[in-house]
Amino acid sequence: MPGVLTVTLAPSIDRSYRLDVLTPGALHRAEDWSEEFAGKGVNVSHALQLGTTPTLAIAPLPRSEWAQWAAPGWLSFVEASAKPRVSVSLVEESGRTTKMILNGNVTAKDMVKYRLGLASGIA
Repeated sequence: MPGVLTVTLAPSIDRSYRLDVLTPGALHRAEDWSEEFAGKGVNVSHALQLGTTPTLAIAPLPRSEWAQWAAPGWLSFVEASAKPRVSVSLVEESGRTTKMILNGNVTAKDMVKYRLGLASGIA
């Protein structure tokens, strides 16, 4: 049993693209990029496990995406029909960051399933 259990109601896929300089209206080619599953509770559990504190993060996610994000043993999912929101960061060499957030589509039905799953210990 984990020492700390976190629950993330609105997880996100965080994508970061690194580029030299962002010029509005111009075509850009990213120098590098990364993608991670995130959200407040997920981020807390990630930090705790890096510091060796036992933890488990639980978040709603469509079953079709579980395999892509479940590699860490500290991350578990409750089935949802909607995809999570997506956050895109454009990070310039200077460190200046431009962020765009696409809203997810978590429904009331998903939230009921999520709560029932947590209450019954399914994660």
